[in-house]
Amino acid sequence: MRELGNNKKMAFYQKLVGEKVELLIEGARSRSTGHLKGITSNYVPVFVSGKDNLKNCIVQARIDKLCGKNAVFGKIL
Repeated sequence: MRELGNNKKMAFYQKLVGEKVELLIEGARSRSTGHLKGITSNYVPVFVSGKDNLKNCIVQARIDKLCGKNAVFGKIL
C-alpha cells in the first residue's frame, strides 16, 4: 500500500513539471539542500533558490524537475 501511495504521489508531482504555481515560502531553509522551501496550494513541497527576504511571502514559480522520491525543484519567476 505504501508503494502504491508513493507511486501515485510521484505521478502527481510529475504532472506539475513545467507548470506555473504559487508558493508560500516557509521561514527556514532546507538543511539538506540549502534552498528555500515553499508549499503549493496542493501542499506540494517545492525547493527554490532565492534570498532570505522571500521567507513568509507568496511567490510565482515554475516547477523544473523532480529529484528522488520527495524533492521537487522549481525556479522563482
